[in-house]
Amino acid sequence: MKPLRLTVITAILSLSTSLYAAQDGDKGYEMYNCKDIYFYSTSVYASAKRVHDLNGQTVDGYPTSYISRGFSGTGPHKMIPMTPGIEVYMGGQTCGYFLIVDSQGNPRGMIYRDGQKYENCEAYQDES
Repeated sequence: MKPLRLTVITAILSLSTSLYAAQDGDKGYEMYNCKDIYFYSTSVYASAKRVHDLNGQTVDGYPTSYISRGFSGTGPHKMIPMTPGIEVYMGGQTCGYFLIVDSQGNPRGMIYRDGQKYENCEAYQDES
């Protein structure tokens, strides 16, 4: 009975490790740092594609228009919430991080809410 338990425990640990590694490997590279909260390329590009694919439709009011302050790309720009650890916003509560997307569906930057104002996140990758 003990060898069977050991086999089951080993299988569970192996499965957990491989699932964790797969999630970690799918993140892509760091694109934005918002006050030590990192957003990765896989999530950023999937979210930008979602904004473009919605084609004027919204989910809980997003994406919403954003008056660009120094972001490149053709307007009008839109913003959609980003949540650490969640690949694409599908509705629900937001946590103050937003991806800025141009009219062509390209990510152009990120902002975060700091009290009553928005601040730009640090970009690790050129968005052009």
